[in-house]
Amino acid sequence: MGKEVSDMVAANYDREGASEGHKGLMLLFGPIVGLAYVVALPFIGIGMIASLVVGRVFEAAERLFGSVVHFGWRPDEAYLAGKKKKAQGKRAKK
Repeated sequence: MGKEVSDMVAANYDREGASEGHKGLMLLFGPIVGLAYVVALPFIGIGMIASLVVGRVFEAAERLFGSVVHFGWRPDEAYLAGKKKKAQGKRAKK
């Protein structure tokens, strides 16, 4: 079965007008692309490990400083009628 499939693929490829030059280029660039992948693979791994470590550090910092540092943005509170102004109470006392 494998031989029949490869013959059909080769027949289709030849029917589409692939010249010998294109086949040679594919044979040339195949190992080059493979080499580029092999060279890039360690950098991809290092990047993944660095991303994991940085994420864990930020999670730990958030747990540590989360209760101390307050950014003032609380999405669970909605002041649809507006905030009450404290300045009006001070003016009324004067």
